[in-house]
Amino acid sequence: MPRLSSRLVRLILGWLVLILSGSVCANDQPPIDDRPRLIGLQAPDWFHLSFLDLGEDLQTARDEGKRGLVVYLGMDDCPYCEALFQVNFQQPDIVEYTRRHFLVVALDVLGSRTMTTLEGRPLTEREFAVGQRLNFTPSFLFHDLEGEPVFILRGYHSPYRFRA
Repeated sequence: MPRLSSRLVRLILGWLVLILSGSVCANDQPPIDDRPRLIGLQAPDWFHLSFLDLGEDLQTARDEGKRGLVVYLGMDDCPYCEALFQVNFQQPDIVEYTRRHFLVVALDVLGSRTMTTLEGRPLTEREFAVGQRLNFTPSFLFHDLEGEPVFILRGYHSPYRFRA
């Protein structure tokens, strides 16, 4: 049996990679440029301006008739956080639903600011993120009005999946 030349094998493998990579990408997933760049830490102006005391923030959520408190963890220069704000939070239905039902507080996953947990413990933002296993950005930690964690969303999800 004749042996295929290494050049022909590489050509065939290259075509297979191109064909397969196109077939496994989700249709609802926007292209994300994940090359490093300086975009800074982002949060929409409708996020709650917190004094980094989650107990106070939870009480504010109760006072405002929300369903719960959401802690968002992001990071400077995170392209997936950028996609969250430029794609998902540009969808009027997502913004309206999130604002109506949740008080959202932003923390920096690498931050050194001292915050207070729902249990009243002072930690840096980074210590909190690591302790909650939320050191992957973007991440969301949803709490009910009793302060119990009810859902964690790690990573970027397209608008269709984010809505769910």
